[in-house]
Amino acid sequence: MLYYKSKKGTRIRIFTLVLIISVASILIVSYYHKVVGERDRLTAKRLEQSISLVLARYVGADLTYENGRICWSKKNADIIKDGIATVIGETKVPVPEEKGCYYYMYLESPYTVIKLPYKTKGSPHIDGQVVTEKYIKEQYPKKEYVQVNEQVPNLKTDYELTKQEVLQNQIVCLNT
Repeated sequence: MLYYKSKKGTRIRIFTLVLIISVASILIVSYYHKVVGERDRLTAKRLEQSISLVLARYVGADLTYENGRICWSKKNADIIKDGIATVIGETKVPVPEEKGCYYYMYLESPYTVIKLPYKTKGSPHIDGQVVTEKYIKEQYPKKEYVQVNEQVPNLKTDYELTKQEVLQNQIVCLNT
């Protein structure tokens, strides 16, 4: 009984309580990040499916090249965004809830949609210090994201592309 009333016993109880609270908070934060990541992954999959439906609906409408790649222009971007919103049933293209990320779309079939951290808020320039080959391998495994070929993708910031440009491993921001 004297032990619990002593200063040493009180300190040990306080230390134990702080330790339990810190471990619980770490577990809660990690669970939250896992849930956010899973939700964003599922949203990306919904976007991929809706992009495929939009492209199937506009076959022969000068939306893609002969090889199936998207002919990227401002007009086609608007068609795709409107089609995504219609298919999903929302007023605009959904974006990740996680701060510091944009959705991007690869320009080749199967139009893989991923999220990448940006450098400056409101500006879709990829943060090269965060998005490394290791980041790409961990976040987007090749078996699930066919087009993520363990390289940091190149961001296409302007809409108009010439037919001679090589579009492999280039991405365009969907929510700008």
